[in-house]
Amino acid sequence: MDYACRNGFLRMLEVGDGGAFTFPTPDIRSFALINNEPIGLGYARTEERQRLISLRLNPNQARVELMKEKPFEVIYSLKLQQKVIPFQPYLSLEEQARRRSA
Repeated sequence: MDYACRNGFLRMLEVGDGGAFTFPTPDIRSFALINNEPIGLGYARTEERQRLISLRLNPNQARVELMKEKPFEVIYSLKLQQKVIPFQPYLSLEEQARRRSA
C-alpha cells in the first residue's frame, strides 16, 4: 500500500474499516484505494511524479532503480502498437439480430 500511496493513490475511507477490509480470505487484509488525479499526479510524491511523467514522455527506456537499497536495471517497454478493430463485423451482427426480432 505504501508504494501505491507514493504514486498518488489515497485510501477510500468510506469503504470497509477506514479503507481496510479482509479479502479474499479472513487472514488477508486489503485496502480500497483511489487515484483522484491520474493526469496531474497531484497526490504523488515528487520523485515518483517525475518518474511517471518520464515514462509517459518516453515509454521505452532503461534505467537503474533501487529496490531495498540495491540497484537493478529496469527496461521499460510501454509503447503499445496501435491497432484499429474493424467495426463492420459488429454492424452485420447487429443487423442480423434486428432481422430476427422483427
